[in-house]
Amino acid sequence: SALSSIAIVAKDTGRVEVTPGSNSLTLRAVSQESGEAVAEVDADVDGTVETIGLSHKYLFEGLRSMGDEVDMMMESSVKAVVMRSSDDCDMTYMLMPMRL
Repeated sequence: SALSSIAIVAKDTGRVEVTPGSNSLTLRAVSQESGEAVAEVDADVDGTVETIGLSHKYLFEGLRSMGDEVDMMMESSVKAVVMRSSDDCDMTYMLMPMRL
């Protein structure tokens, strides 16, 4: 997946920058030793949110446990991200943002 390739670069900082676009999420990791990795994931984006920093490990674990389609609710770069599985409404996962 896109996050797996980003995780290689993110292992130094532990952080992935997530930027919502009009029809996608851009995932970006930067490391002085490993360089930069950028991946784009198709997404239905509603509204506008600035770039948010998330732990690549916690993001990966949440996505892995959710299934193929995930609803992510992001209000701002300083508020928690709430993820819910589109298939299982009972599953909720919360991620706290990291400073960019």
